Amino acid sequence: MNQTKALIIKEWHTHKRTLITPLFAVAGFYAVVLLGLLINLIKGHDLMATMNVGSVEPSTLSMIAWVSNLSVVALIGLISIISALSLSDNIINGDHKKHCEILHLSQPLSILKLFTVKYMVMILGSLIVLFAVALVNALIMNSVMNYVAGTSFVIGMTGMIQGYLDVAFALLFVSSLYWMFATIFKSKPFFKGTLAIFSIEVTIRILNYLVGWQIPSIATYLIRLSSVTISFNDSMPHVQNLDVPYLISMKWSSIAGIDNLMKVVYSAICFVAGYFIFKKREVL
Repeated sequence: MNQTKALIIKEWHTHKRTLITPLFAVAGFYAVVLLGLLINLIKGHDLMATMNVGSVEPSTLSMIAWVSNLSVVALIGLISIISALSLSDNIINGDHKKHCEILHLSQPLSILKLFTVKYMVMILGSLIVLFAVALVNALIMNSVMNYVAGTSFVIGMTGMIQGYLDVAFALLFVSSLYWMFATIFKSKPFFKGTLAIFSIEVTIRILNYLVGWQIPSIATYLIRLSSVTISFNDSMPHVQNLDVPYLISMKWSSIAGIDNLMKVVYSAICFVAGYFIFKKREVL
């Protein structure tokens, strides 16, 4: 237990700047907003008059609250995913790049425990930071929107939670996939892993064209698993009528759908495959 705790602390101190990148991004955004408000105040502008939305239907306000929270969490989540991709390379190959991999692997700690702790720091660290940043941002944003425009605080927070869960599954899958690539490629794993996917996709298209096979596109499938989306194809009347409760229900169904289950399954496969590759690869 002490070894595991020490390793977690070590990995945190080594990679905390990358982990909290979403915090820096959101803090920078708020700094710009506050600066803009301050400039307007200095110029003598009436901020409440500027932000007055007038008479807006409650259903429209509910849609604004829900969609805006989904969208903002998706943007923060994109930053978190990029940070996690960077972490996957640094955590796995950082010691190799510093030529001290053999020193750390010679410590009285099993490779499985070492590998698992590194993986959990990347995944759980990214998810915890994402949730903390998204929660604080949602509390501020929904409080302001509720005060200024009368939007529903509860619907806004529901959008934040749904957006977070959607991003969390996407982050888990994408990070695990490129985590596995980082165990295969000791340098430029993102570029080489993406190139491998592209090569497989080209091969599939050539085979489908020459032989007449109907092999599904791997790139399209991976993009679908990596995306945060909700389909309105079967609910356009509800969208047009701004039926937010129905759309929220649809979103819960999407989150509990087969795609997210497969993201968890594929992530587990990538973790196991990555472990065996990492265990067998040459140590420098």
